[in-house]
Amino acid sequence: MKTGKRSVFVCFLTVISILLVLLLIATVACGLYLTYGIDSDIDELMLYTADNKTPSKLYAITEEGTLEEYGENQISLGMNNEYVSFDKIPQDLINAFIAIEDKRFYTHIGFDPITTAKAVFKYIFSQGSSPGGSTITQQLIKNLTGDDEVTVKRKLTEIMKAVKLEKVMTKEDILEVYLNTIYLSQGTYGVSAAARLYFNKSVEDLTLVESAAIAAITQAPTKWDPIINPDQNTKRRNIILNEMYQNGMIDQNTLSSALEEELILSPCYDKVVGNTSSWYTDAVIAEAITLLEEALDVSPKVAEHHLFQGGYRIIIAVNPELQHYAEEIYKNSSLFSSDGAQSAFVVLDPGNGNVLALVGGVGEKNANRVLNRATQTVRSPGSSLKPLSVFLPALEYNTIHYGSCIDDIPLYFNGKFPESGWPKNASGIYYGLVSLEKAVASSLNTASVSILERVGIDNSYRILSESLGISTLENSDKTLSSLALGGMTKGVSLLELTAAYSPLASGGIYSSARTVLEIQDSGGKTVVAQEKRQTIVCRESSAQTLTKLLEGVVTRSDGTARGALPKLTKISSVAGKTGTTSNQYDRWFVGYTPSVVGGIWVGYDEQKSLSGVAGKAHLTVWDTIMARAEELCGNHSKQSTFRYDLLSEVRYCTASGKIPTEACYADPRGNMIAVGFFTKETMPESTCDTHIALAYCVEGSGVAGNACPHSSVKTVGLTVVNRAFPIDITVRDSQYTAMRLPDGYIPYISQTDPYFKYYSPQGSYVGKSNVASPYNKFCTLHPPLSEISEKLAR
Repeated sequence: MKTGKRSVFVCFLTVISILLVLLLIATVACGLYLTYGIDSDIDELMLYTADNKTPSKLYAITEEGTLEEYGENQISLGMNNEYVSFDKIPQDLINAFIAIEDKRFYTHIGFDPITTAKAVFKYIFSQGSSPGGSTITQQLIKNLTGDDEVTVKRKLTEIMKAVKLEKVMTKEDILEVYLNTIYLSQGTYGVSAAARLYFNKSVEDLTLVESAAIAAITQAPTKWDPIINPDQNTKRRNIILNEMYQNGMIDQNTLSSALEEELILSPCYDKVVGNTSSWYTDAVIAEAITLLEEALDVSPKVAEHHLFQGGYRIIIAVNPELQHYAEEIYKNSSLFSSDGAQSAFVVLDPGNGNVLALVGGVGEKNANRVLNRATQTVRSPGSSLKPLSVFLPALEYNTIHYGSCIDDIPLYFNGKFPESGWPKNASGIYYGLVSLEKAVASSLNTASVSILERVGIDNSYRILSESLGISTLENSDKTLSSLALGGMTKGVSLLELTAAYSPLASGGIYSSARTVLEIQDSGGKTVVAQEKRQTIVCRESSAQTLTKLLEGVVTRSDGTARGALPKLTKISSVAGKTGTTSNQYDRWFVGYTPSVVGGIWVGYDEQKSLSGVAGKAHLTVWDTIMARAEELCGNHSKQSTFRYDLLSEVRYCTASGKIPTEACYADPRGNMIAVGFFTKETMPESTCDTHIALAYCVEGSGVAGNACPHSSVKTVGLTVVNRAFPIDITVRDSQYTAMRLPDGYIPYISQTDPYFKYYSPQGSYVGKSNVASPYNKFCTLHPPLSEISEKLAR
């Protein structure tokens, strides 16, 4: 009797507790709604995904302007996802999910008061842990909205949406969408794909034990994955089978047999549903989801469901022949390395941003929506950033011109910089006075840093982020190292970097990269029309000047890509820039013709040195694909050349950027005069004041004194520079430097030091050339006719 009273009392307390919880929920929900507002509306587009199960299709534009089906045409996630109708899902599988996830699914109105009450008490008394207690309907809301924030407001919003959803969808419809969208480990969504992955069979053929094994995965996919953690899956599976028995879904004999039955796995990784999509299709899927998310004002998850089940016609920018050609090249892993080095490639039209071809990895592609290194891998670009972060803004702000001269020397020696001097060139050599042509072609770090200091870090940062579409910049990138040398905090994707070069090939107009041109619904109505997204970045003259400089990277004997592009240079002019990051973790090349822009990245997914990979192997691949791109997309009638109609050819002195004098021509190096390309505004007007004429004794191999015979004296031109280092630095041109000294000066007479050493800044060094007998030493064969000099000589 007492037991009966106790049971009644417990039931009474349970009912009271549930009512109190419901009252609490209603009160809190009302308070939150009044305070913050709760959006409980059901997205009609979310319901649409449950009714429309037609795959979307891809179409490319032919040369004639018509549409043709592209590649595999039908968008598919392959084995990662396959939609299956409710009538093909076995009852045991449905019951297994209901038993473990939502026992009262068929009787509640969207949320379960009992489990919600338990979750609320747990939340209160465990001091704010996750509320839990979600029904299948609530889980579906969370899966489709992608909102899993652990807050009371989010949970109440989910409950209210679930209640509304149950009013407009049947229980069967809710189960169908849920079972087709639930994540089941190893990149697999939906029960049909899971049946293929774990058991290599259709979902209709699953046994009771197999159904329980799949249902066991849901709440902790990796922990309860039957392949990764079979013992954990067995424990969870047995709990589900017992729950099914307790809820009358199976009888005792069936339970006993199932508990004793061994689970036989037949993992299937190589058989995919439909075709494996191309790298380009993967990029289209990612871009189309974003576009649909914006156009339909839905969550990314809902947009994804729309894409795969909405029957859209997606018109894309691909050149099918070029895409196929590039993918075939990338299947040959031997072109890159034998130890797993990866690579990515992008080709686009600089005039409109259309991505013509894109490859996201080396080797045979055997899965869909895997890591796409062309769009998803983000790495420091090294020197390939310099044209965009340094030279382009410097030309645009008139900080430099084609004939600018830079002193290639270390700039800093203390503080956070190495005592041996910073920055350092990749070659380990400092050249001294060099032309801008030389600085760009040889990728001299010192030149980039000194120019960026004059341009201004903020100006460089602004152009990259606001005009050139580099979205991965951080505030921490506002440094000389990040912007002048390409050592970005996060890095940049190959697609963004390649697109950022588009204004150099298109007269100063940046075009954002796009793979998707238009999305039409199943009735032919345009849902998304992605027009060209363009920005005027610079004057056309700046683009022409930088292009001429970047041609030197390929054509000059000291260019970092010299001789590496034989196929493309036969049919087109080429400009571009190499890039290598610290420790040789990454290698880049972004280059362009008048018709196409192409970029390549090589590196390892887990960063390590590329020292064992041939240094120019990626340039060979780039050359091969871009030569084909030029043939397909360029000018077929003659060799393609860049426009330089805004520039004029003028001779200039490479030590000053000015009009050469006789002293320039008399420089003993014999190569200080070059032809430069100038605008009307930057044309040199004054004569060189860097070179000075000095008497030089041929017999004594040094600067001539008053005792040198006239027959042995000639006039030479040496360069005046202003240098003072705290340590002795080797600078190649040091032996050709000079100082303006008064008549009757006292020369320093030595076989190893310059004639002006007495007049150098005290306590500092002017640099050395590391040669046995520098050119600018004083003649030691003919001591000067001066009592003081004679004493000094002794």
